[in-house]
Amino acid sequence: MSLRLILCALVAVSAFACGSDPEPEPTPAAQPAAKPAAKPTWTGLGTRTSPFVATCSHNGKQLEGSVGDSVFVQCPSSCTTGGVWGSGPYTRDSSICTASVHSGVITSAGGLVVATIAPGGTDYKSTKAHGVTSHTWSSYDTSLAVAAPPSKAAPKKSSTKKSSQGRPGPKRKGGKRGR
Repeated sequence: MSLRLILCALVAVSAFACGSDPEPEPTPAAQPAAKPAAKPTWTGLGTRTSPFVATCSHNGKQLEGSVGDSVFVQCPSSCTTGGVWGSGPYTRDSSICTASVHSGVITSAGGLVVATIAPGGTDYKSTKAHGVTSHTWSSYDTSLAVAAPPSKAAPKKSSTKKSSQGRPGPKRKGGKRGR
């Protein structure tokens, strides 16, 4: 053995025995922590003319508000696999758009729905409807109700027909007059 190796070995042993730390081993560069998945964000105001534009992963918990509050939501196509618990109303953490397909409010082609925060329930049943299978859940503090937007139909006109005397009168269904 060479003198140099012996001296190095003695220095290392004495440094360790005297309490000084040996040189630390180099550590690999720290890997940056993985970013948590971003929560979906809303665009739109939640009104009929500016609905929230949802993704299939948006759920009722992401709606701000309290029981009784409703918003308009525009659902994209193909929302048939998001998590849905119940058969209407649904647990509030259910996918808004998948629940809307399940309930028949929209088809898998997407569309405009009204999502309402509803009181919680204690028995959310599993069913299969419109190509979506929902799951069973026991109880949840708030629910999600989905519905078609109210129509903008014109007011109904009263229907009348002329009576035998030529005056307008109410429509009658079948039968003879003056039996």
